[in-house]
Amino acid sequence: EITGEPVHRGGEIEGLALKPAGSGGLFNEIGLKAGDVLLSANGVRIDSETLPGSIANLIGDNDVAVLEIRRGAEVQTVTFEIVR
Repeated sequence: EITGEPVHRGGEIEGLALKPAGSGGLFNEIGLKAGDVLLSANGVRIDSETLPGSIANLIGDNDVAVLEIRRGAEVQTVTFEIVR
């Protein structure tokens, strides 16, 4: 599982600072690093309207998850298949 803490910029929530929960298997498997900031999940921007809620809720019932993350100064897209 993956958890996150809100990241604020200019008084607004910019995203979630990600960290692994439990064994961190999925977190590591999809190439995330502690401190990556989740900016959007499947096109849904992370802001005060999307919080609170788990990252799994943002992904929903989709078969593929597309995460936009910021790692340092670089914005990246992480795409992975959901196996249910």
